[in-house]
Amino acid sequence: SDVDTDWQKEFFRTGRTEDYNLNLSGGTSDGKNASNYLVSGEYFHQEGIVRGPDFKRYSLRLNSGITKGRFRFQENAQLTHLSNTLLNGFPFIDVITYLPSIPVYDPANLGGFGKGDRVQNTFATNPVGAQSLLHRTQSDNRLAGNFTVDYSIFDFLTYRLNLAIDGHTYNNADAQQNGILRQNTPINTSSLSEFQGYDVFLMAENTLNFNKSFGDHHVNALVGYSQQDSKFHNTNAQTQGFTSTPQYYFQLGSGQTAGVVGGTEGEITRES
Repeated sequence: SDVDTDWQKEFFRTGRTEDYNLNLSGGTSDGKNASNYLVSGEYFHQEGIVRGPDFKRYSLRLNSGITKGRFRFQENAQLTHLSNTLLNGFPFIDVITYLPSIPVYDPANLGGFGKGDRVQNTFATNPVGAQSLLHRTQSDNRLAGNFTVDYSIFDFLTYRLNLAIDGHTYNNADAQQNGILRQNTPINTSSLSEFQGYDVFLMAENTLNFNKSFGDHHVNALVGYSQQDSKFHNTNAQTQGFTSTPQYYFQLGSGQTAGVVGGTEGEITRES
């Protein structure tokens, strides 16, 4: 065979990282009337040094505050989106053990990738094909923040209302194409598995803070009432039997055979 594959050259690549940030801030100050704000955004993208993995993050942060007389309002919120493509298998082992006499691509094989056989005897997995026939992704969205109101009843007595939220949605998907990447180990069933859901935490706090000095003595007392609520919900589903003609279309409703469907949900509440 005139094939001489450099598997490390085929699998490794030059990694790339992008990170962009934008910040805006300002405010005013006039005794008991003041305001401030901060707005920041970020885009981060990282391509790994090997084929397959990819990571992206988008984030937006908002902070602001207003003081007017005896009232003070503060807000803090952060929105984040993550998108991640995962690495498959054990390619760092395969890239060393795979024979150079095996080509990366072979249209004669199901899926179009080279593999070992009785002559080129190896049971390692084609590391390039492993990243192409299976596509595993994770997508996350999160909103976290709080809003507070302070009211100074007297110089020594302050009431505070604090409202907080931490919400999270996610969607993980594994899309498997037909093919063969390892000797005597065909992947005859194409499939799509999805796991998605959400969880959310809500909190409301009411506190009263007493802080006063009496001569050489100082008294600091805090009383409050808090309510918390946590909910979660998730579902998982799988479908098999996708066709490559004219091309793969991975949606749960497009598979020929429905698989397992399940899910869980729950809620926890607290008062103190």
